[in-house]
Amino acid sequence: MTDDDQEIEFWADKLAKNMVLRNKFNYSNKKSNPNKDNYSIKSSTSISGVPHIGNASDVFRAEAVVNALKDLGKKVHFFWVGEDMDNLRKVPAGIPVSFKKYLGQPVSEIPCPENCCDSYAEHFENLFINSLKDQFGVEVKFYSMKKEYYAGNFYELIKIALKNRNQIRDILNSFRDPSRPLVKNWMPWEPVCENCGKIITTKMLDIHDDCETVEYVCQDYQFEHALIKGCNYKGTSEIKKGHGKLPWKVEWAAQWKRWNVDFEPFGKEHGVNCPRVLGVSKIGAGSFWVAGNISESVYEYPEPCPTVEPNVIQPYEYVLIGNEKMSASKGNTIATWDWPNFAPPETLRLFFLKKPKSQSNIMTIKKIGNNYRLIDKEFDIQGLIDEIDELAEVYFGIMELEEDAEKIKIKKRLYEICMNDKIPEDVPRRIPFKYAIIMCQLNDILSPEKIMENAIEVVKKKYVVEELTDIDIREIRLGLDRAAHWVKKFAPTNIIIRISKEIDENFVKTINKNQIDALTQFKEDFSQRIWDEDSIQNYIFKLGKNVVGNVKKTFQLFYKILINKKYGPRLGPFLLSLDKDWIIDRIEKAMKIYDEKMRE
Repeated sequence: MTDDDQEIEFWADKLAKNMVLRNKFNYSNKKSNPNKDNYSIKSSTSISGVPHIGNASDVFRAEAVVNALKDLGKKVHFFWVGEDMDNLRKVPAGIPVSFKKYLGQPVSEIPCPENCCDSYAEHFENLFINSLKDQFGVEVKFYSMKKEYYAGNFYELIKIALKNRNQIRDILNSFRDPSRPLVKNWMPWEPVCENCGKIITTKMLDIHDDCETVEYVCQDYQFEHALIKGCNYKGTSEIKKGHGKLPWKVEWAAQWKRWNVDFEPFGKEHGVNCPRVLGVSKIGAGSFWVAGNISESVYEYPEPCPTVEPNVIQPYEYVLIGNEKMSASKGNTIATWDWPNFAPPETLRLFFLKKPKSQSNIMTIKKIGNNYRLIDKEFDIQGLIDEIDELAEVYFGIMELEEDAEKIKIKKRLYEICMNDKIPEDVPRRIPFKYAIIMCQLNDILSPEKIMENAIEVVKKKYVVEELTDIDIREIRLGLDRAAHWVKKFAPTNIIIRISKEIDENFVKTINKNQIDALTQFKEDFSQRIWDEDSIQNYIFKLGKNVVGNVKKTFQLFYKILINKKYGPRLGPFLLSLDKDWIIDRIEKAMKIYDEKMRE
């Protein structure tokens, strides 16, 4: 393979090869084990808020590397960790306001908001991980940090941290503003107060020589948005019981050691100011590099970045909705378990994997009172569905691109990764989303059988086939169902169709002879020609220019007659989604009203 080939190699494959080649630590010359048979890939999510698609980005990026390693013949332990000893920082939208009383407590120890699970954390862990497994086909093992601590799996790692607390404090201070060092008696353990159940409010007082117990006091803690009251209780925390947690940068390093982690994706904010980059200040370095120093210096485990150069690990940007960070506390989120209701699962992988370092924005936000409504104003979902369909056509050789062979190879590889290496036997024949979002709204004028018949014809034309398979028919039905869900939840107003049985007579009485001439010409040609969406769109444009003398008013004319609005979905696909006889009948009714007006 040439250097040029390397430059355009798919990012997950390149990362996997770097992992296999790795032979040393990043902060010392200590050797690591290259070309192992088994690798460990970690993903994790804090359950202090409601998980959403932004959390899934971490999983899908990890999964891409898992598949790349497997393609190299490696065995992989792929797992997801629920960070369920984290405290509840805010009450997310949709959670009862009464949950404010649980602020500062571990989310694994507060009640389930729907009374269906043992805890808040378990409720959302189950929803999140089950949706990834059942709806997206992610094959991942699940670990709960609460269960890990309680089972004693971190006991020795906690003791190592406590015995080396001065060294860890020095490492942390080396990355902090010198004017704000950690206190000298700082200790890497955060116990749960045995009196009030909070974890954010406990402050270490003393540690016994054997590092088996620590003394603490429960004091007030100030969040940006709220004061969390401590109960002033003084108690003793027994490390072996695991009723607490390591501070998260120390915990991150301990997790890598616990599971022999070779790679873990992380957000861009955790990867800023890598201290290995010449000229970059350590102050304010991202948490990944801080944890990496602790991992290599204290736990003697290599930081899970396979190269000295930091950019190979693909730190990712926040997912934005309406150019705002997704926030469970605001409610401007999309749940992983909801995505497959309006788009194929592989489109979410595509959203995250095609440009892994780019910031991704999806949809726009409309605030209604204290709530948010998401609107797909720019048709982002349609764009993703169209793109995954195009990748499928490239993969199966249906679409030929005027690009060099290596770029086409990258597109094919992206398709394989998006499909999680579960490639169908033939190209999926789906109804284009721009047709589906129209057809799913036509129940007032067409029977379900007729809608399905029209949808099948659209698909046959698109893929130039005489017959469709049972799988194709199932895909078409699913596409219509998904489109209906999208219309209900995210459609902008111009896409929402309400077809009245009656035409707006008052409007028809305002149209002129040129407009009637355009309708007459359209009616004659529409029933005789074979159309596609571009030809019919251009035809109406020419009617507006040459017959009516106003293109905008001509399009408004058709919308008003068909759906009693001056705007609607793109007219070409809209007309082809409707029943041809119904359209002609509708136009004839308008012409009849016009004739009656002229005879008055």
